[in-house]
Amino acid sequence: MTLERCYQGYHHINLAITELNNWVLTAEVVRFCNLAHNEVWIEQELERVLKCKHDIGMAQEQCIIHLEQANTLACIENLEEEGPVFIQQAMHQIRKD
Repeated sequence: MTLERCYQGYHHINLAITELNNWVLTAEVVRFCNLAHNEVWIEQELERVLKCKHDIGMAQEQCIIHLEQANTLACIENLEEEGPVFIQQAMHQIRKD
């Protein structure tokens, strides 16, 4: 990454650094630009990862809901097969209607 790329529109800064002809200063400015660019990239990646984490959490919640529904259905079917006679009769009547 060059100074020109980091400071597009900031030609006066680039000219001042070039006029000083100080390689240490130039190197530090380039390093700063690279760090700033990396910070932006890391922030974008962090947002992407947090969205993925959220999506995974929502999918897990849906799985839990489906498992609970399946468990409830199994309990109802178990009551229908092994429960007291009045429950069996009620379940039969519900299915009939």
